[in-house]
Amino acid sequence: MPVIGLTVSGGRLQLNGQRFRNIGLNWGGAITRIFGQVSPTACAYTPGAEQDAFIAYAQSVGARVVRIKATPFYPAQWTVGIQNNKAWNVANATDRALHYAQIDSFLAKLKAANMGAIVCMFFRWPTIPDLVGENCRQWLAPASNTRTYATTITQELVNRYTGGARADLAEAVWGWEFGNETNHVNDYNATPSDNGMWGVNTAYGTQTAAAYNVGGASVLTTGGTYDLSELRTILAWWDGVVSAIDPTRLRMSGNGPNSYWQPAVGGSIIQPLDRWVAQQLRDNPHNSVCIHWYGGLGYSSFNSRGLSACLAASRSAAQSRGQAFVVGEYGNQPRTITSIVVFAGTATVSVSTNWASEVGDVVRVVGAGGLDGDYTITALPGGQNSPATLRAPTGTPNGSAGVGVVQHLASQFQRMTADMAGAQVDLALVWCYESDPFHPPGESLTQACNVFQGPVIRDANQELLRASW
Repeated sequence: MPVIGLTVSGGRLQLNGQRFRNIGLNWGGAITRIFGQVSPTACAYTPGAEQDAFIAYAQSVGARVVRIKATPFYPAQWTVGIQNNKAWNVANATDRALHYAQIDSFLAKLKAANMGAIVCMFFRWPTIPDLVGENCRQWLAPASNTRTYATTITQELVNRYTGGARADLAEAVWGWEFGNETNHVNDYNATPSDNGMWGVNTAYGTQTAAAYNVGGASVLTTGGTYDLSELRTILAWWDGVVSAIDPTRLRMSGNGPNSYWQPAVGGSIIQPLDRWVAQQLRDNPHNSVCIHWYGGLGYSSFNSRGLSACLAASRSAAQSRGQAFVVGEYGNQPRTITSIVVFAGTATVSVSTNWASEVGDVVRVVGAGGLDGDYTITALPGGQNSPATLRAPTGTPNGSAGVGVVQHLASQFQRMTADMAGAQVDLALVWCYESDPFHPPGESLTQACNVFQGPVIRDANQELLRASW
């Protein structure tokens, strides 16, 4: 049988048996809306016209890989969309096929465009325990409802696109992924409610806040001390389920252990660098090591200088064990403006988190009305978490606002993308393309503030086609 999809040979990626390198895209909402839903009793599917627009954009920048969420985000969306308004243990394969048909439709478009998807199965990992009436630590229990249901979904999806009902779409499935940044609760040492998307949402869940947030609500041991073997246990179990059916395609954890800002502050990652790399190897027991990279890391600088060396260390460590190395996310993480005051060509701006930029960087202010434009940071007098002084664009009027975002990548994105190739990373996926009208402001590549990023991705992909490493 021919080799189909992304595979790993000697720690390098191949596509259908041939060497492969690419800057791809993340599109979480390719199948269902992630950020905006009509109500807890609906599962809004992404219109076909939006899928067509995505493929046209991806082709224009040379992106051949898209990382998608194959399943909805919150439990209520699963109940309506995947389970056909039935309980998890009542719904059967026929019920789920209605949802799978939505995936089929998108994969058919990718196949026609000579593109492929990395299929993420459980982007929000607390959703499955919520659906089956358990806490998140039941991911660790082989006989739990959590494992039982997750095994069913995994087997159905992998079988469907290998030798099953839609094996005709196998050429559009290039890899499998467990979830998204599951290790954040591992390394953050906090409860899900303290950690963004894993928090309680009773409107879209099935359990009460009290049941959802008691001692077993996260994959943390009693008292909040994480057993470093536990996440690997979960991922190794899932990897075994997938590889028993499909032993060749790329398999990814979805982890991003370098997502925190500075060492020894709050939810920080560990130093020195060899321990950071060892963490990646520990938590990626697949045929690939997957990390995410965003600005402001203590291992390089607040404007991501030094990224290439960090990635090269990770890639080399993975390759030494025969694993591929994939940057599953990098790119847009705009900062929310809390205050901007412009007077006589000088701006004082506060953002909701650190700047992930340094003096001399150009940042783009978006959504602040007449104050929008490209500003140059001239001073960070109080450090990264305090107001910055910026030189306003010529002609910017005096004024103030407390709305909008700062796109901090205006002078960084090209360098970051070049560093991916400099570190010999076979596959890196930009965050993100998004058509959901409720997506966070400033994040989608198609927004006007990010128009400069498309040509960078296109040029990088042309260079990667000529690469010889």
